[in-house]
Amino acid sequence: HFGERSVDSVGKDEILRFIRKYYGSSDYNFNRALRTIKPIFKYAQRKGWARVSPTAEIYARDAYTETEVLKIEEFNLASELMQTDKFRSVSAGIAILMFAGLRPSELMGNKDKPPLKWENIILKPQGAHTKPYIDVKDVNAKGSEGRLVEIEPNLVSWLEDVPKEKRTGPVLDGRGYKGFREAIGVTGKHDIFRHSYGTYHFHHFKSIDQTMVQMGHTNRKTFEKHYKRYNPEEDSAFLYWQVVPEGATVPEVVQFAAS
Repeated sequence: HFGERSVDSVGKDEILRFIRKYYGSSDYNFNRALRTIKPIFKYAQRKGWARVSPTAEIYARDAYTETEVLKIEEFNLASELMQTDKFRSVSAGIAILMFAGLRPSELMGNKDKPPLKWENIILKPQGAHTKPYIDVKDVNAKGSEGRLVEIEPNLVSWLEDVPKEKRTGPVLDGRGYKGFREAIGVTGKHDIFRHSYGTYHFHHFKSIDQTMVQMGHTNRKTFEKHYKRYNPEEDSAFLYWQVVPEGATVPEVVQFAAS
């Protein structure tokens, strides 16, 4: 970004402008960029290439804010857009993010992990499993610890809305994902689909243990801080699980025993 200039000539204000321009969409992105840049200048100092670090007096933002989730208006808009020609190809993937709580990297993969495939979505279980589920393999999961995510009835409706002949290969390879987020106005809101899932799953089904298992969440204190304490809009935790494609039957949602 700074061309052939010496590292010692780069100032604090320039670094701030750079971070704000390219990573200022949220406190999370700002802090992540700062964490990446700071060690570079510390290394330059140790090598004697820079007298001082321009990041020394740039501080992380207070990133703790109330958990951001999809409001009623937003998840209804998402449902409408998922059924349009423009976004129908990403509807199954978006539905999995919203109603199964997978991390984007677990769904779409990244440089270290492969994407989730349709073969890992079991809509007609046999044997020990009586409820449809998503088999998040170790190679897909964060921390390399897989899990089985039970599929709620409304998500079954979204997945069955995809023609059988198209249920092959990766569920979502990333194309169209950014455009969909822009269309519903959640660009820069990190993990809003997963946060919506965790919040509405807990506040509707009333089971911390069950929601944590579904999400692959291991820190109860962090979970309570971000999901249990959130106060959703009136009826939103119920309405969220009633979101289905047009023409589908609104499912009966059975609650878990509280814990």
